Amino acid sequence: MALSDLWADNLVNLFLALPGAPAGLPDMHLQLYLVLPAPDGTGGVVPAGADGYVGPVDVSGGSFWSTSTGGAGESLLAADVAFGTPSADWGPIVGCAFTDAAGGLVTLGEEFDTPYDVTVGVPFVLPASAVSFAAATAG
Repeated sequence: MALSDLWADNLVNLFLALPGAPAGLPDMHLQLYLVLPAPDGTGGVVPAGADGYVGPVDVSGGSFWSTSTGGAGESLLAADVAFGTPSADWGPIVGCAFTDAAGGLVTLGEEFDTPYDVTVGVPFVLPASAVSFAAATAG
């Protein structure tokens, strides 16, 4: 996943305890996208709530993520995440992003290797391991 411009700055400011740093990390909610937002967090298009979409979904905590160990710096989605039953075709879901609960503040985003085609009447569940969160290590 790639950091948004805002959260690239926030992470550095938080890590170094600089002025303007957020008080802490927000709860992580996963939002699906038909069009991914730009790095500044603008321009993203999500499925319509009127069409049965229930995102963003709170995926904070250990019940949703594997623990990173041994210096791997990576955590995989460890549980399926349900996003509702479409009452109309959503179109191809091209990626996802971590957002705030309202879905407006984008923290991290990822484009899927293969979009998910979501059709009417079939509950959409993002499968475990479909998303990873990684921090690069030196070397």
